[in-house]
Amino acid sequence: MKLTPDDVINQNFSNRPMGFNKEEVRAFLEIVATELEDLIKENEGLKKRLDEKDSQIRLMDETRSEVKEILSALKLMKNDQQSGGTISKVGASLGEILETLRGLRGKINEIEPRREEFTTKEDLERFISTMQKLKEEELDKAVE
Repeated sequence: MKLTPDDVINQNFSNRPMGFNKEEVRAFLEIVATELEDLIKENEGLKKRLDEKDSQIRLMDETRSEVKEILSALKLMKNDQQSGGTISKVGASLGEILETLRGLRGKINEIEPRREEFTTKEDLERFISTMQKLKEEELDKAVE
């Protein structure tokens, strides 16, 4: 059974001869109820912060994956260059990839202040999915 502040305040005790002072018990229970209410609010706030941090970690992991993909593409381009590709083609492709990265960084910086708009994990995940699709389209264009 979960204990709520109301449970503490509304708790009744049986009367016994030579028992406790009812006023003191009631005052103490009100203090306990207030503390319990504060702890419940603090716990809810901590859960919300944890969810936000989890979302940030997911975004960082996705960014790390994107960087790994780009590095892999750069290695492939370097291998192509060594096997007969021209430096200018590689330079142009690198420039496009860097521009794409800058655009992604700008989008991340743009959404950071709007984090409060994502009230649920589903909202954030939908937005991240949309951003990933845009990133993939931009990378495909840059590689072509």
